[in-house]
Amino acid sequence: MAKYNDTLSAGSSHLVPFIRNERPRKRHRRRLRINLKYEDEVAVWARLRGLKLRVTDGGQHWQFRGMYNGYRFSADWWPSSAKLVVNQRWDRGIHVHDYRQVQTVLEPEIAKFYQLQWGHKGTQQVATKRPRNRSRSEVPVRSE
Repeated sequence: MAKYNDTLSAGSSHLVPFIRNERPRKRHRRRLRINLKYEDEVAVWARLRGLKLRVTDGGQHWQFRGMYNGYRFSADWWPSSAKLVVNQRWDRGIHVHDYRQVQTVLEPEIAKFYQLQWGHKGTQQVATKRPRNRSRSEVPVRSE
């Protein structure tokens, strides 16, 4: 996979502040440790928005997934590197340091996702349509 630089930044974090002269490896471990304390709180937040949170690799990878009416929403966040990618748009990564910033960035994306489902005009497509499996009874019958 190609490496893409982040195109946006959520700014500085109050929860995980920048410490001058701190080694990057130590800063990444500190960022991960602090965010992992709030995993349960983030899971509740995600569930209230119709998303599932899956944390893998010892907390290194946080996956937010949702599906509504055949459309998918996904967001991947790596707390130690502060990288957030929404709907697999790898070239549009966002630099976010803590879970509060993730929530702030994802709220409008989730709103767009549900607006798309409800048929509002003028919203850009942020979800990918998944083909629906039809049962035999749903297949249209041609009359001759």
